[in-house]
Amino acid sequence: MEALKNGAFYDGDLGVCAYTYAEDWQQNCSCGRLNAKVKVHLYRMDKVFDEQRALIWKKASEIISLLKAARRVPSDLWDAYRRFIKERVDEQGRKLWALDTTKMDQTAERASHFVLRSNCINDPFEALRIYRARGLVEQDFNQLKNWVDGDRLRVGARSLQGKVFVTALATGLRMIMMSTAKRVESGNLQLKIPNNSIDSLIKNLELVRADKRKNANAWVRNTIPAKRRRLFELLELRDPPRVFRVGSM
Repeated sequence: MEALKNGAFYDGDLGVCAYTYAEDWQQNCSCGRLNAKVKVHLYRMDKVFDEQRALIWKKASEIISLLKAARRVPSDLWDAYRRFIKERVDEQGRKLWALDTTKMDQTAERASHFVLRSNCINDPFEALRIYRARGLVEQDFNQLKNWVDGDRLRVGARSLQGKVFVTALATGLRMIMMSTAKRVESGNLQLKIPNNSIDSLIKNLELVRADKRKNANAWVRNTIPAKRRRLFELLELRDPPRVFRVGSM
């Protein structure tokens, strides 16, 4: 669509041209058919076009150089980019190869197009900003799941629900710790997250331990250095008590 190459539809901050039109959307569900008026946002990303064209040119040129030198072309390279090579035979019967620039531009153009549908956002650039922010949130949450082993449900059917609960609980607690530490750090220059890493903070807290007394039904906490005490301040927590007493049954 030519409108996607028109500067009047361009946003320099996002690096995209956008065009929007309305359509009727339908979806068959168990409760019946859902109908909605939606906006279809079409985008053309200049950066993607340039990157794809440069990649195709580089790979196709590599193939042509190997063919001219009568050298073997790797099969994966040939399978992926052979369609961008034009071959002809000259008057002396020699094979000649050239880059099919038309097909290269067409492929790069298709790769640069992107579509979003929305039933609540009419501005295509606002929709794209929200979509990209959503992608960052999903990446961050996926990283959090990796930290708490949330992607590896090595359990049977009976314990699956418990594993999911523990994963959700651990992820939530970790996010609360990170949010609190960042907020406190921004307001107090003397408090810093170790190595700017929540992992380092947790590793330091794991050094706070309590040992059971041999002659009493109680646990005694080890001494907490001043540097480690500041981590409790960072999380807005009080220092744990020196002695934990266990009531008799």
